[in-house]
Amino acid sequence: MGKYDWNPWEILGGAAGGARRGPLGAAPGGPGAVREPPADVVDTPSAYVIEIELPGVRREDIGLEARGREIVVFGTARQEKDAEGGVYLVMERSRGAFGRRFLLPRGVGAAGVHAVFEAGLLTVTVPKRRVAGGSVRVAVEG
Repeated sequence: MGKYDWNPWEILGGAAGGARRGPLGAAPGGPGAVREPPADVVDTPSAYVIEIELPGVRREDIGLEARGREIVVFGTARQEKDAEGGVYLVMERSRGAFGRRFLLPRGVGAAGVHAVFEAGLLTVTVPKRRVAGGSVRVAVEG
């Protein structure tokens, strides 16, 4: 069962003039907008597990960084081919830049972060042990 009344994670983005900002600072729908893929965050006894839906994205197009208490996922969903000899009547699948930022609870750091990308689902595991801050580029396995 989810903890709907308590959210230990904060999606970063701040507010400027009362307007909601996107994951990388751009206003949603505005110039430079970045879509936020859906994600689940699970608090287990030994780790925090973030699962992010990225259907149709190639592993090499995903960037993942752990910066102190912050996890940043970013990349691009590319359109692999055009409608050969035809015209799209419906285009509902998301393409273009995506990004999400998650702020980890205090006492959790960048070291030891592990990521696996399989079947369109990126699973990021952050151990709960206390580690030093800093910035770490995380390799995405697949």
